Amino acid sequence: MKIIPLDLNQCIWENLNRPFFVPGYPHQFLLLKIMDPEIQNPIGFLGRIAPGSLSSLYPHENILPEKVQSKSINLRNREIAEKPIFAIFKETDEIIDHLRAGFDMGKSLTTYNRRGIMYELKHTDDPQWGDQLKSLFDTVDNMVIGDGHHRTAAYNEYLQKGNKSKGLYTGFFSHQQIAIYSFERRIIIPNEIKLEWWDRLNTHCEKKQIETIPDVIQPGRFVCIESNVLWELSWKDKGISFESSVDTLDVFLFHKHILSVRPDTRKEEWRKIKIEYVPHLNPTINHKSINSNLNEFIFIFAPVPSELLLEESIRGVTMPPKTTWIEPKMTSKIVNVPI
Repeated sequence: MKIIPLDLNQCIWENLNRPFFVPGYPHQFLLLKIMDPEIQNPIGFLGRIAPGSLSSLYPHENILPEKVQSKSINLRNREIAEKPIFAIFKETDEIIDHLRAGFDMGKSLTTYNRRGIMYELKHTDDPQWGDQLKSLFDTVDNMVIGDGHHRTAAYNEYLQKGNKSKGLYTGFFSHQQIAIYSFERRIIIPNEIKLEWWDRLNTHCEKKQIETIPDVIQPGRFVCIESNVLWELSWKDKGISFESSVDTLDVFLFHKHILSVRPDTRKEEWRKIKIEYVPHLNPTINHKSINSNLNEFIFIFAPVPSELLLEESIRGVTMPPKTTWIEPKMTSKIVNVPI
């Protein structure tokens, strides 16, 4: 995987109270430490992925075409990347030790706060350190997109139209330095298919009423909130095939067997199902906000393990849109980078 440093003299710095110029050695990777004890205060870096290496950057989720279109318009109009995508690489001791050494000797640029978590950005004036980092990543065969699927797709479209670019602006973190959460599905079912909806759930799932949402939702089970009632659902074997390890994920099975439009269903009515995706960061949900008159439901799933996410994505298997919410999050408008 070929990675490219940033030209710091061409970056637009929105959070610094002074100009930042590096006349001697402007091409550097920026080190980023996130003071979040839940993910062991990870250290990553900002740089670019060379256009020729994008075929080795794998998505883990399907994309929504309308979102790619809006990202493409913004990219063409501004030709500035305000926010890096987030790429996950397989951790090695050598890479992590090198990043820690660079951070220890680096010079602080800025700190900023996001949702109560401090981010610190540093640079190092040692060109050998940057060259060694590039050499280490020459041995990395592939990476997976943690966040930024639609921005990556828009960037690929930008290149396919003959535009030139120095590389995809990226934040790099290892798979051992991330936390993966699930997205809730908040779903409204049209009245015309309410009976068919329940028939699908009852065909494929066992249902048990529970009092509270579990702190940890176990694989093979998921939670449904209907009005003021909590259900724990588990899969029956009937009609379900397991083709790969991703196919055993509950959110994958849910989209495939419960939400999918089938030839034997009223297609137009099933396409009217409304879905809202909400990160499940906090398991305390106001159940009374669920509107039973609208046939509204919330479904909560177990998160995807990081090892599985990497392995299956590299095999070319993708999950439904908004399957994962991955921390740490890259922030926008701290360092803006020309495309």
